[in-house]
Amino acid sequence: MKKLSRGHWLECLSVLVCTLVVACGHSKAPSEPSAGPSVILISFDTCRADVFGVLTGEEPSLTPRLDEIARDSVIFEKAFVQIPHTLPSHMSMFTSVYPDAHGVKPEQDPLPESLVTLPQILDQAGYRTIGLVTTEWLKPDFGFGRGFDEYERLRHRRTYADRVNRAALRYLKEGSSSQFVFLHYYDLHSDFDQGSARNKLPYYSPLAFRTGLDISSDGREFCDEEGNCNTQYLIAADRERRALPASEIETIHALYRAAVPHLDEEMGAFFDELRSRGLYDDSLIIVTSDHGEEFREHGRFIHSQPYDETIHVPLLVKFPQSWRAGTRVAEVVETVDIMPTILEVLGLTVPEQAQGESLLGLVEGGSERSKTAVLSQDSINQTRYGLRTDELKLIMDLKSSRRELYDLMADPGETTEIAAERADLADQLERRLEELVRANRRSNRAFARGEAAGQDLLSPEERKRLETLGYVN
Repeated sequence: MKKLSRGHWLECLSVLVCTLVVACGHSKAPSEPSAGPSVILISFDTCRADVFGVLTGEEPSLTPRLDEIARDSVIFEKAFVQIPHTLPSHMSMFTSVYPDAHGVKPEQDPLPESLVTLPQILDQAGYRTIGLVTTEWLKPDFGFGRGFDEYERLRHRRTYADRVNRAALRYLKEGSSSQFVFLHYYDLHSDFDQGSARNKLPYYSPLAFRTGLDISSDGREFCDEEGNCNTQYLIAADRERRALPASEIETIHALYRAAVPHLDEEMGAFFDELRSRGLYDDSLIIVTSDHGEEFREHGRFIHSQPYDETIHVPLLVKFPQSWRAGTRVAEVVETVDIMPTILEVLGLTVPEQAQGESLLGLVEGGSERSKTAVLSQDSINQTRYGLRTDELKLIMDLKSSRRELYDLMADPGETTEIAAERADLADQLERRLEELVRANRRSNRAFARGEAAGQDLLSPEERKRLETLGYVN
C-alpha cells in the first residue's frame, strides 16, 4: 500500500469521520453516529519502558508479541508521564491536563465539572464508549466514568489480562467502527494478599514464567518477622530503611520482569482475535502505561519519585492501516499528548483545556513541538518536581529548595548529581520549573470544583485493600 503524506492521509480519513466542534459542558450526542475508526486505548499499569524489547533491543525480548504490534506502529522512544500514581496519571491521560491543574488527588477530589474527558468528547461524536478497569483508583466516582456507555471494574485476581481481554471481546462488535475502548491491565503491579490464595510474592506470575528463579513457589522468603509479605514487605523495607542484599533486590526485580512475558502472551492472543474479527487493521490502537516501577535505583521500591524508572513509559501508536508503521520518534513526548492525538486523527476539535499537543506532526517529521521539557511530580512528596529535557533532568523540592541535576547524555541512570558543578544550568531549569508549577496551580484555581469535593470516594473495603498496596495511610 502506498504511504500517504500526513495531509493526504487526514484528508482521506475525514471522509469517514463526522467533524464536530465539541465544547466543554455540551452533553447532547449527535443523532447520527460517527463513521470514524475504532479507538482502543490500552494502559499497562506499572509498566517500565525498559521491558519492551522494541525499545531496548534486549535479546531475547520479553515482549515478542507486543514487538509485533510495534512493527505496525509508530514508536515513541521517549514518552513520559506526569506523576507516578495511577489515579492522577490516568486523569491527565484522559483530560490532557497536568495533575496540579486538574486537581484530582487520592481519596476525595473528583474531576471538576468544567473539564471534559476524552470519552465524553467521543461519546458526543457518536462513538460507542467502553471502559474496563482493574483498580479502585479508576472508579467512576473520580470522573473516569463520564462519557462511557459501559464502564466496568473487574474483580481482583492474581492475573488480569485474560479477564480484561475476555470482557473486551464481549463488548467489541465485529467489523464495527466508531467504538472507543479503554482497557486497563494490572498484571505488572506489585501483588497483595487475596483471601485464601495467600500469595507472598511481591510480583506474581504463573509458575512457568518464574523458571530459573531460586525461590519457593509461594514466595514465603518475602515475608518479614512482622508478617509483612508481597507489597507490604517492600513498603516495610522502605519505611524501616532496611539495607537488603543486592541479590535480593535483583530477585525482586526479576520477579517483576517475569510477569512481562505472561502479559505479552495474553496480549498476543488478544490482538490475534482482533485480526480474526476484522477489528485490527482499521483501528487506532494506543499502548502505554501510567507509570513505571522502582527497584531501589534511587533508594525506594514501588513508584513515587520523578526519576526515569517511574516516569519513562512505553508509547506505541498503531494508526489505521498501519500508517507510518515502524517510524521511531526520538523527541520527548508526554502521555498528556494522547488525547489531542486521538482527536486530531478523528477530525475532532481539541478542547482549549488541553496542555498536551498532537503527535501527528512529529510522526510526519515536518513540525517541531512548542514544549521541549516534561514536568513531573513526586507522588508522595508533592512539593518535589522534576523537569526533564532531552539532555538534562532537574529534581527540585519547592519546600526545602533541595535540588538535583543530572546530565542524561552522560548519565542516563541519574546516578551522579551535578547541581553544584553546573549551578547555571540548574538555575535556568529551576526558573522554568517554578513557572510551570505556578501556571498549573493558576489553572486549577480557574476550574470550578464539583459538589463532591471533600467527600470520601473510597469504601472501607476499598480503602483497606489500597492500604495493603501502600497507597493509603
